[in-house]
Parts: sequence; C-alpha cells; structure tokens
Amino acid sequence: MFSCSKSATPAPAAVATAGFTCKINGVAFKADSASYNGNSTQTFILAYKGASIAFEINLAGITATTYPIAMGTNDFIYWPSANYSGGTNGSIIITTYSTTANQLTGTFGTINTAGPGGSFVISDGVFTKIPKHQSSQEF
Repeated sequence: MFSCSKSATPAPAAVATAGFTCKINGVAFKADSASYNGNSTQTFILAYKGASIAFEINLAGITATTYPIAMGTNDFIYWPSANYSGGTNGSIIITTYSTTANQLTGTFGTINTAGPGGSFVISDGVFTKIPKHQSSQEF
C-alpha cells in the first residue's frame, strides 16, 4: 500500500509595490508616479497625478527619521490647482532611506494645509519604495 503526502509550500510573501497614496479630505488619492532626489543636506519628494505635481515635500535632511512640518524648514505642499496649499502641522516619517537601492519609504499621519489653493486635510500617507529621480536635472 502506498501513501502520498502533500508537502506544504508556503505562499510567497507579498511584495510592496512602489507608490504614493494618501487621503485628501477623506477621499483616497494615488499618485500616478513619485520620485525623490536630494543633495548633501536636503531631500525632495514629488508625487504626480497626470502631468501635474500633486505633492511636493522638501525635507531638511537626508536620513531615515521624523521630520516635523514647519514651512521654510520641512515643507509639505499640496498643489490642488495652479495655487498651492502648504502644510501647517504634522510630520513626515522616513522609515527607509536607501542610497544603495536608491529608494525611499515612509509615512505621514494627518497634515492640515492652507493657502491660496484652499484648506485641506491630508491623511494616511504612505510612500513605498519610491525611486530616486534619474536625471541630470535637479528637482
């Protein structure tokens, strides 16, 4: 008599895909593309919807850490139209700043914005493995 046993093969782990998502006034937002760049003291993150910049995040640092939002130091700018709406509170948390893989991963909670573009509540932000901008031009 023969018996067969089925070997259990674990399912492959889910792979996090690159992207930039958040909620704008409670409505889900997903960028079409996002990338980052930097110099010796700053990090610049851009997220696009279509051909337009939707978010611009300028951080005074180049490491994985928490950056409090303060206009002029760590800027969080939402571009709902031709006019901006700047962050007035909150923080950006960079969890992975990989110079070898040229990827950036992080989160943000709730950031209130105000400006000529209007007032918005931006929340539940996640950016995963966004690539370094590959161009000879800086942002």
